[in-house]
Amino acid sequence: MCCNKTWQKDQLARNSFKNLEINNKNEVSFRWKKPLEHIFSNASTEEFRSGARDGT
Repeated sequence: MCCNKTWQKDQLARNSFKNLEINNKNEVSFRWKKPLEHIFSNASTEEFRSGARDGT
């Protein structure tokens, strides 16, 4: 059952993002896939580093 949830999260990420990366400091950077990039065009990847809008 746990592996099914992992697979679902993986599929969600693959379908939503391109260039999804986590560096050695566990900071996340990404770009949205189309058409999501148009929906979130005002939000840059820098705003979402580490999962928080302020970069913390």
